[in-house]
Amino acid sequence: MKFKVFDIPPKKRYATLNTIFEYKQKMMKFLDALARRELERRKIEEFVKTIIKNKITKKVFESELEGFYRLRIEDNECCWPLIEDFDVESEIRVDFIYEPTYIVVAILSLIYQEYVDDLKNVSKRELEAALGCGLLFSTKRGLLGHGYDCYRGTYSALKIFEKGKVIELLSQKPELCPKMYSLLKEIKSWCSKIIKNEAWKSDSWEVLTEEQYREIARILDPIR
Repeated sequence: MKFKVFDIPPKKRYATLNTIFEYKQKMMKFLDALARRELERRKIEEFVKTIIKNKITKKVFESELEGFYRLRIEDNECCWPLIEDFDVESEIRVDFIYEPTYIVVAILSLIYQEYVDDLKNVSKRELEAALGCGLLFSTKRGLLGHGYDCYRGTYSALKIFEKGKVIELLSQKPELCPKMYSLLKEIKSWCSKIIKNEAWKSDSWEVLTEEQYREIARILDPIR
């Protein structure tokens, strides 16, 4: 199976499924390194310019991330997909369109909260605009995964957001994306009912573990 991707140089434009998964893992490693404050200001700034301004770079530092396009869906929506074709199965859309966008949103959120004052060529206003667009696009599936894994997808998305302090940011600035803030409130309410009713004891294939539901509740605690 092959997909056409944005970020690979022209001579390598078609990548295998495994290659794209590996690329997504590199994105997560970049987020992890950012959270541990292991990246220099210059490296952070270059990456931000890449993902906000569509400035394609040869490589983005030790992570070996290559520049990829921000795709504008509408005036107030954008995403960072790893494939061009959106007319694919839901599993592929989650893996290669939505989850990469969640990761970039988490990266931007962390930079906005902890690094923006150190950046010279990227403004707070630019970061806010990109965050708002990415957050709005991220609401399209309700943070659900695909098929029987729909709630595991929610759990995974929230864990990504936690790394980038997205929940913390929205609890302080819900105006960045009111629709995402409302969605998080809905998920928090749903999770509270699940915990109250001990729904993890159900035989449903979609059910999470008790620990995962309680983890979701903990992550969303700042949302009021």
